[in-house]
Amino acid sequence: KEKALGRRIENPLYFAMAMQVIGDADVTFAGIDNTTGEVLLAGQYIIGLEEGISTVSSIGLCDIPGFEGSEDSLLAVGDSAVCTNPTSEQLADIAISACDTVHALLDWEPRCAMVCYSTLGSGQGELIDKVTAALSIAKEKRPDLNIDGEFQLDSAINPKVAAKKVQRESRVAGKANIIIWTNLD
Repeated sequence: KEKALGRRIENPLYFAMAMQVIGDADVTFAGIDNTTGEVLLAGQYIIGLEEGISTVSSIGLCDIPGFEGSEDSLLAVGDSAVCTNPTSEQLADIAISACDTVHALLDWEPRCAMVCYSTLGSGQGELIDKVTAALSIAKEKRPDLNIDGEFQLDSAINPKVAAKKVQRESRVAGKANIIIWTNLD
């Protein structure tokens, strides 16, 4: 294993992640020069998964011109690259990881919306069932996080729409800074 690590550490991606592990770097950004698969493999090999998380996922940080969200023009979205069709358990892990990552990376108070084509039961279907189950799992695992849903995108990020569609108290509705998709579609 040491010999294999020695060869890998010559790769700048692996070297950067090793620096992160020993505390010489806070974070590794690698998506421009490396494929998603390469970044995931290196991350799993060198860094591993956070305790309590069993799902590898990603977040993207979008700077949206003209968008006036709770973090100005920025919005975090996940998972946008890894889990094709996550289960409810995986979706819960994705939401939790996204919250922890956004807090650690940007020092935001995470407000995470689980989104689909329905707001609080306005629609029916398998995706809604998956999102509501994921929400329940995430809240059970991490009741300290602001994760809510199911919301349509407009209810998640627009306070005026949320005021009309979300007829209950929510720390997330209308002011989400993290959006969690139900799948890669």
